[in-house]
Amino acid sequence: MTAFMIVHALLWAVASTAPTDAETPAGVLRALPDKVAARIVVRADVVTHAVSPFFVGTNLTQHEPDRTRIGLAETVKSVRGMGIRSVRFPNGCLADRYNWLQPSSKQMAVEQFIEFCDAIEAEPYYTLNMQGGSEGLEGSPPENAPLEQRIKYRHTAPNPCGNTDYHFGTLAEAIALLEKHTLERALAGKTPITHFELGNENWGQAKTDWPPDVYGKTCEVYAAALRQRLAEGRRKDSRLAGLELYITMVGFPTMGNNMDPFKSQDRSINVAGQTK
Repeated sequence: MTAFMIVHALLWAVASTAPTDAETPAGVLRALPDKVAARIVVRADVVTHAVSPFFVGTNLTQHEPDRTRIGLAETVKSVRGMGIRSVRFPNGCLADRYNWLQPSSKQMAVEQFIEFCDAIEAEPYYTLNMQGGSEGLEGSPPENAPLEQRIKYRHTAPNPCGNTDYHFGTLAEAIALLEKHTLERALAGKTPITHFELGNENWGQAKTDWPPDVYGKTCEVYAAALRQRLAEGRRKDSRLAGLELYITMVGFPTMGNNMDPFKSQDRSINVAGQTK
């Protein structure tokens, strides 16, 4: 991320939650100036906070020719030389359609993904499919249902890519993935998945069936369950004592690669997303 992108994001985050010039029902945001001047001082001799090298990463697509190329020695050598330290999978909108238990013949298996990460000496960063909510219930939640009930249902509205042919991933599937590709791999001396992203760009459905309160509560339930399962594993086997999980919520909805932060924003959603 460049310095400009950081400043740009900070300015927009402030603007998106700032009070309006006039308290009106519409709630119009105060406009930013056409040009924003920023002064950045870089002190190479001063370290205030260590920055994780895992911030420098990339997506791994499942399309050809990438699926074939990741197994080639020249590809591994070239990518390793770039200094990439983390790889995200199943990657973007594909994550909403990916069934890790039964990937299609045109998709990579989780094992292939981790093997590639090992080959280029990068950390696996896995995007969980939460399109099934916590329990994958079909239909719409009952009217006036409490939040704890609403999060159990499937999310069927189009995602930012316009997809609706989802695999409705559930909390049970996420726990199963943790058991197989985190706990079992760690006990076998293999690279475990410890970095998880909770869904992909769920802000794209903020005005349909992924409103901020539903997304926030779903993340809370998923994160708590994943950490509880790890804690149970630690109690049963001391070899897991040093294992830690790193769980990330996606930017909701003031960040994202398919957005212009100065257009088509809804202040009420921005505020709700930052407070849930």
